[in-house]
Amino acid sequence: MDKIPKDRQIIITSSMGTNVAIWSEADKQFVYANLQVDMYKGERNMYYFENEYIEEEYIISWTNI
Repeated sequence: MDKIPKDRQIIITSSMGTNVAIWSEADKQFVYANLQVDMYKGERNMYYFENEYIEEEYIISWTNI
């Protein structure tokens, strides 16, 4: 696999699925938004994102956006 670019957003595939990611220089890892859902008024309908971090070695494949 080619060297993963750290100067732009990319689409990554990992064991957690497919996500848009970008390199975080401060954390020395790639960061991506992970979709979450919580209960609201008795239904699972409150969606939000949490940052997740992944080390380069755990990225199975990647594609430029």
